[in-house]
Amino acid sequence: MTIIYDFSGRYIKQRCQLYKQMGRGDDRSIEDTLQCLQNYHICIGLLNSDNNLIGFTRALSNFIHKAFISDAMLSAEYRGQDVG
Repeated sequence: MTIIYDFSGRYIKQRCQLYKQMGRGDDRSIEDTLQCLQNYHICIGLLNSDNNLIGFTRALSNFIHKAFISDAMLSAEYRGQDVG
């Protein structure tokens, strides 16, 4: 598994697919997703051995004491495997 912090076009599309798998992304466009990534302090992705995005989370933080984590998600096929 590989952790990423920067998202190219490929991973943005895969992030949209993750949202749809979770039942939350039917109305999210690529443009919405890109803006969402740009407006959060920290975005973290998890890639499998084929370099496909299988997990994602984002956080807002003051970088001293607190962080608010949102959208923690993991592809269904990796759940229950101690990945999260």
